[in-house]
Amino acid sequence: MNPSLKRFLSSELKYTTFVLSRRRLPANFLRTFLLFCGGVFLSACSSLQGVSYTERQAEVPVSARFVIHTASVDGALAAKISRMLEESLRLRSWQPVLSPEEAEYSWHLGFATQAAGTRLESQPPFFYSGLRSRQGFGQGLFWEPSFLEDFPELRTRTQYRHELWLRLERTLDQELIWQGSINEISDCDQIFVRAPLLLALLMRDFPQEKTYARERIDSRDPLVQKLRALFPEVRNWACPST
Repeated sequence: MNPSLKRFLSSELKYTTFVLSRRRLPANFLRTFLLFCGGVFLSACSSLQGVSYTERQAEVPVSARFVIHTASVDGALAAKISRMLEESLRLRSWQPVLSPEEAEYSWHLGFATQAAGTRLESQPPFFYSGLRSRQGFGQGLFWEPSFLEDFPELRTRTQYRHELWLRLERTLDQELIWQGSINEISDCDQIFVRAPLLLALLMRDFPQEKTYARERIDSRDPLVQKLRALFPEVRNWACPST
């Protein structure tokens, strides 16, 4: 999420919470309001729109023994993303094995991150707004905008293109069974924090074929939550601002 917008939403939430608490509103109203704001805030921080392409060359088994091969210079990162792929396949009744000789199928995993230009960003907001009670009309609430005279500050942010691809082969004869890829462009430069979203979106409706399908996913997706749960030491999946 845009850091400036993030600070603005945080300040608005604090101010509105203070005003509402002084108006002696019912507790369930205040609780519902805070949950709504929190849901909007979190979903904006953890969403992804990706373009995926998959094709099936032969019949894909419902369950099979498998191994995962990765091609990456970053062994630690490759191990983490491989763990995510393994878990997503476990949930589909596939069984991982340690030895390639025991595997019926081989999954080949690859990923990459590269700069994808820049985008112009303004410093929001154009106006400041607050909640207050309308005098003479009980305790009704309404928005009262106060426009700023100065123009917002403009700056550029680097964009990054993340790509992840999978290839499924039969171990016996290396015949291609299924392959797919997904990519997205975002402000985040760390593919690890985007990997649960990328994998969950790519494996959605597996093994059906997709032809450059543009789809959206967020952190509420059950598979995304399960993949993130593999790393309890990671307390914040939001990408640090760059």
